[in-house]
Amino acid sequence: MGLISSYYINSSSYATATAIFTNVALTTLAPDGFYSMEGIVREQSGGVLQQTEDCNECNSTCSGDLVTVIGGEGTYTYSAYVGDDIGSVRIEVDTFNSACGFEVVNGASTTSVISSKNLGRLANPSSFRHTYIGTPSEFNLFSASYANYDYLGEEWVQDGNATINTASNDNLTNAVYHGGGVMTLPKISITNNVFSVVVQAPVVALQDAPSFTVKIDCVRDLPFFIGSFPTHATSADACNGTSTVKIYAQPVNGIESITDDSVTPGLYDFVFADKYGVSVKPDGFYTYAGGYIEVEDGVIIDIDECGGA
Repeated sequence: MGLISSYYINSSSYATATAIFTNVALTTLAPDGFYSMEGIVREQSGGVLQQTEDCNECNSTCSGDLVTVIGGEGTYTYSAYVGDDIGSVRIEVDTFNSACGFEVVNGASTTSVISSKNLGRLANPSSFRHTYIGTPSEFNLFSASYANYDYLGEEWVQDGNATINTASNDNLTNAVYHGGGVMTLPKISITNNVFSVVVQAPVVALQDAPSFTVKIDCVRDLPFFIGSFPTHATSADACNGTSTVKIYAQPVNGIESITDDSVTPGLYDFVFADKYGVSVKPDGFYTYAGGYIEVEDGVIIDIDECGGA
């Protein structure tokens, strides 16, 4: 069975593409061989894709499996097929009070922002770096080489080593358990169908073995609730406002409806202006269903009914 990997094509459809590449700039051809996507298998020979053949058994399946790791220090990369559609991808992570850093990668797109159930938004103050959950005393605060593990065929396989360079200002103090968290990343290409979670655990030797779980859901449109537009300056203003537009949410504590595409928003949910999760809602107060929410950095930081108890 072939491995699921990220590749790029020079067409919006695999059936009409003429070549497969390993980089988004389409400058490096993928090795010659057979590749499958969209229920089609094609051979690339001499850097040119050959005729299409139906291959129903080649269709990948999005599983949304939960993966648990109880291991040693190192870097762990878990990759999963999320589907061919465009939309938003939800990633759930947990550390059970051990010390780990997280980043999600899809082609050239990355995120390390986590919205946790108990503590809210967690993010590395240094852009484009992992968000570490734990206290500085739990991490090795220097550059070092660690074993690198890839998740292949339901087992972790060591694939050389990787350098982790941790700094004290990377680490987020976790004085109380965060309750697990959610990461989210839009998928706006029908061809970039593999998401990877890269977990770094550069922990000191005396600490307990790092443990974490990762779950990558299938791509889908975000659920929505009806809120106000534009934002309001205060909660009182929001309580006098009118709900007229769709606000899309990636739930953290919110509750999705089982009968339609709506969601009851909850504290620390991500909120967006579009169903793919590309544009976060601006900071401010919003009216919704007889109450209000306050948004900061794309996350609900306060939610309450209007008029008090």
